[in-house]
Amino acid sequence: LLGADSAGSNPGSVLRDRMQDKTSGVRRYLDAMRQLLTYAARLGVPYVTAEPMSALAEPPTVPDEIRAMGRELREFTAAHPGQTAEFGYCVDVAHGYADADRCVRWNHLQLLEATLPWLQCVHLKNTDAHYDATFGFSEPERARGIIDIPTVRSLLLRNARVLPVREVVGYLEVGGPKLGRDYSDPRL
Repeated sequence: LLGADSAGSNPGSVLRDRMQDKTSGVRRYLDAMRQLLTYAARLGVPYVTAEPMSALAEPPTVPDEIRAMGRELREFTAAHPGQTAEFGYCVDVAHGYADADRCVRWNHLQLLEATLPWLQCVHLKNTDAHYDATFGFSEPERARGIIDIPTVRSLLLRNARVLPVREVVGYLEVGGPKLGRDYSDPRL
């Protein structure tokens, strides 16, 4: 309809008071994504992407979740050549995982690296050391931020052989306050 090269979103979230439902929720998402990949191919959309997030209630978040989802969906598309769109990740370079105590367990570069075999595009924005606020790249913002675009670019160039695309599209995405984090939701 729109002639898009890709379509995507984050996979959704689990209710924080129902984290025991996370595994079944991920399973339902993967089943739905397989259907969506097939439907997208019929419409001529070559790629469908998911965005890894920064909270355990919004999978995939950590490297094991990112890799498991990517492998499962890649296996599905490989088993149905020509019948599905390709699966990929659209990664926010300002996403890292800080736990409920604001301890950074996985930084943004570690999470980006976990997505590389499935990476299609990136969201470019800056953030602070706890992945709490997002902002741009003016001189004062770069001084307080932790995202260094040349470092991100270098990581991508060093790993070009594992990327599924020749060109990774970058979208400048400068937004407002962050909600949905393991340390902020209890305050809502």
